[in-house]
Amino acid sequence: MTEFDVVVLGEPMVERHLSPQNSPGSPHSADGSVAPESVSGDAFNAACAAVLAGARVALLTVLGTDDAGDLVLDELARRGVDSSLVLRGPEPTGAYMVAPDAHGQPRFSYQRAGSAASTLSPAHLERWGPVLEATPVLLTSGITAALSAGAAQLVIAAVARVAGAGGAACYDVNFRPELTDADPARRVLRAVARTAGWSRSPALATRRRCSA
Repeated sequence: MTEFDVVVLGEPMVERHLSPQNSPGSPHSADGSVAPESVSGDAFNAACAAVLAGARVALLTVLGTDDAGDLVLDELARRGVDSSLVLRGPEPTGAYMVAPDAHGQPRFSYQRAGSAASTLSPAHLERWGPVLEATPVLLTSGITAALSAGAAQLVIAAVARVAGAGGAACYDVNFRPELTDADPARRVLRAVARTAGWSRSPALATRRRCSA
C-alpha cells in the first residue's frame, strides 16, 4: 500500500482581503491593522477537496520562510494535508489581494512573480521522485507550469514519472492569460497529454481517463 492516495504539485497562496480603508497595494489599513488572511490557490483547494473525499493527500511545493509560509503550513495541518515533503526557501510565499472595485465587485491583484514556488524545477525530483513513483494519482495544473520555465519542466517530468510507474497523472489545463501566453501553455499541454490520465495502478482497479 502506498503512503498517499493523491499527491498534488502546485502553489498554495495566501489570500489577503482588503477593504476600501486599506492603502493602495498594501495589506495594511489606515490604522495600521493587517488585512484578514486565508489560504487558497488551485493546488491547496484540490488537496483539501481530496482529503474531504477520504483520500490521504500530500502537497509538493516550495514555500518561503516567511510568515505567509507558516500560515500555509498551519492551514495544511488543520485541513489534514500532509506537508512533510514541502520545501522552503528565501523567496516569498505567493499571495494575492482581493479588494472591491468601484462597483463593489472583487478585484484580484497577484504577488507571485519570483515567489518561492517559482523555483520549482526538475531538480526537486531528487527528493520527490520516490513518492511520485508510488502514488496512484498526481494532480497538477497549467497554473503550476506557468510559474516559471523550471516549473513547467518539473510538471512535464512529474507527469511522465507517475505515468511511467503506472499511476494516473491528472493535468488541469487552467489556462491563465495573465500568467502565460498560449504558445508555452500549448507546448506543456502537448507534452503532458502523451501520458497524463492513464493508470495501470491496482489501487485504481482499472485504466481510467482523468480529465479536468
